[in-house]
Amino acid sequence: MRSRKACPERSRRNPYQPTFSCGPPQENVTETATSASVSPHLSHARLSPLQPLESLRRRLFWIVARTCLALYRRFPLFGTLRASLAIIQRNQQFLIIQRNDGRGLSFPGGLAGWKEAAEDTVRREVLEETGLTVTGYQLCLRFHSTADVPCDVCVFEVQATGDLKNSWEGSPRWMTLAEFEPKMLRSQRPVVELLRKMYAAPREPGPA
Repeated sequence: MRSRKACPERSRRNPYQPTFSCGPPQENVTETATSASVSPHLSHARLSPLQPLESLRRRLFWIVARTCLALYRRFPLFGTLRASLAIIQRNQQFLIIQRNDGRGLSFPGGLAGWKEAAEDTVRREVLEETGLTVTGYQLCLRFHSTADVPCDVCVFEVQATGDLKNSWEGSPRWMTLAEFEPKMLRSQRPVVELLRKMYAAPREPGPA
């Protein structure tokens, strides 16, 4: 009597098992930084896929950010706001936030709290948006913007250390000036112009 060969078990997917669709896979940046003059040197680490909860938080930020911006444009109850931005540079790259509200790119930073000093604002915002701890800073620019909402902005050249992390506001990315300039927020264009002057390559003399 022939013996039947045992068939290998086939894995069957439960048709009622829920699946999550989060769009194209995102990156969760985990890089290590050590403080340097203005540039934290980072070593690259493995990137983990975006989790459903993080995707939900990002969608929530899209709604909150755009709603608050639209309301304050129509009803500027508190008048001119204050904000601080950070320039964090590594070699020929700068740390830029890929925003989750779909408005483009921005420098690390944000609005100041009630009676919060500009220096305290830049420390807090850099930590919240990038996971880095500010170890030094120098004020390099002040300007007034009406591109989004009326706002007085302080820009700091920052030294920082720590591990890069995503936040519900966006994902930190190292980018060159040429890469982020076309997608930078209109309200932060003065910072781009400053960087073009500070880090412009010297021109070679023309033929005599």
